[in-house]
Amino acid sequence: MTTSVVKLNEVSYFYDGTPALQNVSIDIRQGDFVAIVGENGSGKSTLIRTILGLLNPQQGSVELFGKPISQFKDKSRISYVSQKAASFNSGFPVTVEEVVAMGRYGRLGLFKRLKMEDQAAIQNALQTVNMWQYRHRKIGDLSGGQQQRVFIARAMVNQPDLLILDEPTVGVDQKHLQDFYEVLHMLREHTTCTFVLVTHDLNVVTDLVTKVVHLDRGRMACNCGLREYSELGELASSIKPYPVKVLVHEGTT
Repeated sequence: MTTSVVKLNEVSYFYDGTPALQNVSIDIRQGDFVAIVGENGSGKSTLIRTILGLLNPQQGSVELFGKPISQFKDKSRISYVSQKAASFNSGFPVTVEEVVAMGRYGRLGLFKRLKMEDQAAIQNALQTVNMWQYRHRKIGDLSGGQQQRVFIARAMVNQPDLLILDEPTVGVDQKHLQDFYEVLHMLREHTTCTFVLVTHDLNVVTDLVTKVVHLDRGRMACNCGLREYSELGELASSIKPYPVKVLVHEGTT
């Protein structure tokens, strides 16, 4: 049986008395690729922040790699890729290689010098996402899809066991969207990492997803495999306030 990576048991979180998560239970196992879907305001961001330890739930418990989150200290095992377009200043004068190196400094300390093993890790991460040839380019000179490849390389430079991607294609144009998801396919094939992806479009990752977590106003509307989720069909629309604008091919395994 695979190891539990993230486990939430009856977790609830409230903002000023208003529930953002209500009795949410999830068990993400090693090697899973979990898609988290739901409308805006359904609790997806709160769930991610809870998993990252940025929020402490008022009810329930959270475990990471078999330990209560309060006892989990090895933060390098978890990496996070955010909605880049909402927070990244593309005019910042930093190279692709320097962006990825930031992932190592988080482990070494800001004023430590990079060693040969760090340089090798940076090169490996950039080669994995096919961006090594751009290492001396300014990050702001790249397309949105290329930038997100770099941010994934930064997230993977420490070889984490869990990669969380929070709507990572926000701001990425359609032309480069497929390139971005090809990177996820490569990572899925060549690593043992567990993936948690917040998305509004399951079509592009149907062959990767092992489980779908569907949140609806903070409650768990669905926690099942992709086939079961697809087969819900009209039945799902009876779970108010469905339907949610999530794209998925019907009948996909």
